[in-house]
This record gives sequence, structure tokens and C-alpha cells, in this order.
Amino acid sequence: MNNLNCNLDTNKTIHHAWEFIFFTEKNTSSNKKVKTEIKWHKPPKNMIKLNRDGAFSSNNNAAGLGGTFRNSNGDWIIGFHKEIQALSATHAKLMALPEALKIEKESNFINLEIETDSMSIIKLMYEDCNNFSNIVS
Repeated sequence: MNNLNCNLDTNKTIHHAWEFIFFTEKNTSSNKKVKTEIKWHKPPKNMIKLNRDGAFSSNNNAAGLGGTFRNSNGDWIIGFHKEIQALSATHAKLMALPEALKIEKESNFINLEIETDSMSIIKLMYEDCNNFSNIVS
């Protein structure tokens, strides 16, 4: 048996495998029902609130994303939407963030509050941020 010298970065390989599994496997938690109050809250004074979301069709991987920016009075400032290709609903929701942050930068918004209703996105941002830094950066 030949002993080949491969420069294999195992951390990177594991990261890519984990990312592939996350975006392609069926979400088993989607069968659980959780009651939540759905109400939009204004951001604090001198803040701008970003609400963004994504939608996904597994039939053809077509997806859409969009969002709105509102001031502390609740007034609409600017919105956006875009058609994309995605691997999952979570992927589509995640891709809305870089699009929103481009607008935030172009508009020179200083104090920004980002809101989402997606637990999978919250989990990624707080618990798995190192694994997905290439997507949200």
C-alpha cells in the first residue's frame, strides 16, 4: 500500500460536510408546533429595525428573499426583494442577511436592530457562528 502525502485540512473538510448536511437534510423539528405571539415591535428611539426573511421551493430550488427597514416610529424607510437559488429554506433566510447589510452600508444606517422569526437562523448566529461565517460575512 502506497503512503500518499495529502495536504488535507480536516477542519475545513468537516466544516464543508457539516454545512452540506445542514442545508440538504430534512428539518425534523418542523413537525413540532409552537404557539407564539406575532406582533411587530418598534425599535428603540434613534434605531432602525431590519426585518428580513426568505422562502424556498424544494421542487426546483427556487427561492426568494426580502426585507424592510423601519425607523423608531415604525415608518417604512426602504425595502428589498430578490429571486435566488437556494438549497433549503434556512439557506434562503440566511442569504437575506448579506443583501440587507449591503443596503444598510449603502444607506449609512448607524444604529441597526435585526429581527428574525427563524429559530434556525438564531441558532446559527449564536451557537454555530464559526461554521457559517463564510455565508454571513
